[in-house]
Amino acid sequence: MYLAGNLLAGLCNVIAGFANSWSGLLVTRVFCGIGSGAAASIGAATICDLYFMHERGLYMGIFTLFLTNGAHLAPLVGGFIAKDLGWKQCFSIPGYIQLATLLLNLVSLPETLYSRKNQLEHREHSYMDLLLFKASRLTDRKMSLADFVRPFYLLKYAAIVIPAFYYMTAFAYGTVLFATTGSRIFTSLYHFNVAQTGLMLSIPLTIGII
Repeated sequence: MYLAGNLLAGLCNVIAGFANSWSGLLVTRVFCGIGSGAAASIGAATICDLYFMHERGLYMGIFTLFLTNGAHLAPLVGGFIAKDLGWKQCFSIPGYIQLATLLLNLVSLPETLYSRKNQLEHREHSYMDLLLFKASRLTDRKMSLADFVRPFYLLKYAAIVIPAFYYMTAFAYGTVLFATTGSRIFTSLYHFNVAQTGLMLSIPLTIGII
């Protein structure tokens, strides 16, 4: 899923850099979002496969910090790229970086699915087995329809619901809404150029999220 999503997002970003119409740009952005969403969605599952339960809070916090701040660090560089190289390069350059990351993942990111059955049978898999997906044919991790609704069982816990609503609200109004309105406000009211706007969309939100 990481490899497929990275490939789709990288290719769509590169194509977006060559788009000559608004509709073409929108189509590439839709599929780029689908590809990028793969890593964002299964990152938490990967942490569950790699760490014991008492360790997951720390690593989930690190993952969330980088996931949330990725969109804030991008304008720090993106504003200057748009100013000096043109706005289309704000798509092309990340696309090339994603494709380079794909090659890195291809040779260094082994399968993380954890098999309790293999553990009970004391079957160890080498790094190359995991890298070549030889150990990914698991018999004890079959997918079912119930798997898609199981996360909603956690809604009965206030310790889950309250932070979720807090994160959802803070992210929606502090990040998404600000990103879509801030560029317009800083341009029309303060007459900032695109590089200055990028700094304003990056530095305050990065500090705040940390």
